[in-house]
Amino acid sequence: MNLMGKEDREYSNQEIPQVSVIAFRTCPICRKKHSQKVCEQISEADLVHTDAMLVGKWLYPIPKLTCCDGAIEATHAKLLWIIPQPGESVPFRIGSKDIPAVSEKTSLYGEIISPKRLAELQNLWIAQECLWLEKKEEYVKHSSAFFHSCWPQPAKEMDPWQMVDLLDELNMLPEDLKNLTRDKSVRTRPRGDKKRYMVVKRIKDYVIREFPKSHLDLFFYHTVDRIIYFSLLPGIYSGKWDVLTYETSLGQTLLSFLLLTFPLIDQLRYLRTEATVALLSGTEGNHESELRRYVKLVKKQLTEKEASLQRVTVELQQTRERTALLEKKLYEAKEEVRKLQEQLVALRKEASETDYIRKIKNLKGLIDDLQSEISRYQTEQKKNSPANSPSNLPVNRSDELADVMFLGQRRAEQPLHIDVLKGKTVGIFGALRDHGEREKLPFRILCQDGEKQAECKRILPQCDAIVVLTQHIAHGTMWMIKEYAAMTSKPLIFSRHTSIPLILQQLSQVLPREDANTLFSPEDRG
Repeated sequence: MNLMGKEDREYSNQEIPQVSVIAFRTCPICRKKHSQKVCEQISEADLVHTDAMLVGKWLYPIPKLTCCDGAIEATHAKLLWIIPQPGESVPFRIGSKDIPAVSEKTSLYGEIISPKRLAELQNLWIAQECLWLEKKEEYVKHSSAFFHSCWPQPAKEMDPWQMVDLLDELNMLPEDLKNLTRDKSVRTRPRGDKKRYMVVKRIKDYVIREFPKSHLDLFFYHTVDRIIYFSLLPGIYSGKWDVLTYETSLGQTLLSFLLLTFPLIDQLRYLRTEATVALLSGTEGNHESELRRYVKLVKKQLTEKEASLQRVTVELQQTRERTALLEKKLYEAKEEVRKLQEQLVALRKEASETDYIRKIKNLKGLIDDLQSEISRYQTEQKKNSPANSPSNLPVNRSDELADVMFLGQRRAEQPLHIDVLKGKTVGIFGALRDHGEREKLPFRILCQDGEKQAECKRILPQCDAIVVLTQHIAHGTMWMIKEYAAMTSKPLIFSRHTSIPLILQQLSQVLPREDANTLFSPEDRG
């Protein structure tokens, strides 16, 4: 360090070098280029009256240039400096990431920082500057120790022509190498050319083997100061460390150490991460090391994993939504089932009560019919004289005699009309005495003795008219048939006859005049 010149000591103690700004634009009418040097800085209070451009941490007003179209604002700017040696930057567009505009307007520039955001950034910059002033000496000391310990690895990684230019600038290059490197044809030769290879090899050998150790400090400070004061510190204000251009002049090993050990506050540590990733990834066209290829592979795998994770996250979200929808539908279905069960219980209760009421009504009707029949029997018994009473005849012949007398009386009164029964099915339930010739009739007759209710239930749906022989059927069967007729509204008559001709005669007389579900013969009605 004590070998550094006076100028170098003064430069190393300075902060970011002051720069001059040249603002310019091309007139859209006459196509003339107008420029103006901007030296006066402005404060945040002046932003109310004018827009500004942010150069590092300093604010410069955006000048208005007068031309054919009147006073118009400058569109581009470039920077000029004299420390450590005179130089200038490439033109930057005002309102870009390199020179952002500070304005409340949002439509004039591409990259705009509002005054409120600028105040927040200035607080971060002040904290970072305090940290840098506190850690600067320690950082430079550790970097120098690392440079000396790993030498000549940085020399092997540096670009030989940039190394020669730096040594020539420091007047540390032998005359024979100066004359050799000034031959421009050597630099333009392609890689692999023998002459170029020999020149590069001689330069490397001189720096590695013959370069005086006492000159390493001067060489270190001139190389490290460039990246600190022209990339790392300005990058704090621009929000990006553009360090790839310094890889060939410093080497990847030394540059990585400078990036990893540079003191940063927590809010700005993303600069180190982005710069390190960019350095390890390399630039297109450069020879990639194993580490760079591995980093690219890991980044690719991470990208694929992130995409897969994103897909799984979306699928999981969709599954959760479907599950929630299904749970909602399940809850609604359970509620509907519960309501249906309640309705079913109510309907069963109502149906049970309805059936019970209907059975009571049917029983009452049967009781009324039986009472009417008993009254009719009693009336007929009173009307019959002892002389005409069939009690003197044998009991088993009284029904036959009554049927013969009834048939003779009906035949005498009117002929048998069975056209109303044509094509129908008549069901007779009870014990018949005379079945007659049923095959020749234009309708079908189904007979059942009325003892088994199951057989009656099988025949009843086939019948269009129902006849119940009251004196030759079980009471339970008779009530069941009456209940069925009431439910289906089928014609039903009760008869005391046991002969089919007499039953049909009775049915033919009553059926056309039916006015209720239950029909009675004239004799039954009294």
